[in-house]
Amino acid sequence: MYALVNDRGKQYRMEPGKLVTIDRMDAEAGSEVSFDKVLIVRTDDGLQTGAPYVEEASVVAKLVEQIKGDKIYVTKFKRRKKYRRRTGHRQAYSLLKVDKIVVGGKEFPQDVAASQNKDVPEKSQDETEAENGND
Repeated sequence: MYALVNDRGKQYRMEPGKLVTIDRMDAEAGSEVSFDKVLIVRTDDGLQTGAPYVEEASVVAKLVEQIKGDKIYVTKFKRRKKYRRRTGHRQAYSLLKVDKIVVGGKEFPQDVAASQNKDVPEKSQDETEAENGND
């Protein structure tokens, strides 16, 4: 089970129980965040698409912490002019843990969503070894 959410011009795939990194939000760590602009919801009943948004659908997540990404360096250079500039940038992100997906008043928390992800059966160790050529 998953939902595709639109937040401030970007789209994120959210699954209950998973951690999602999004652009920084103005909220305290530990606060609850709700996303109402849900584009697609995939459940065991099938796929629901919105026009543009799925009605009565939302995703509830908890803000774990505010983090920064890796530092990138930007270098400017003009030859024969003794012009060199080097600046750095670290993008700010918010780390969210998705609690539940709500569709039409029906909630799908983490434990229910995990039981619905039975689309792909798990392989036994013998099947995995046979595929890899290990006898």
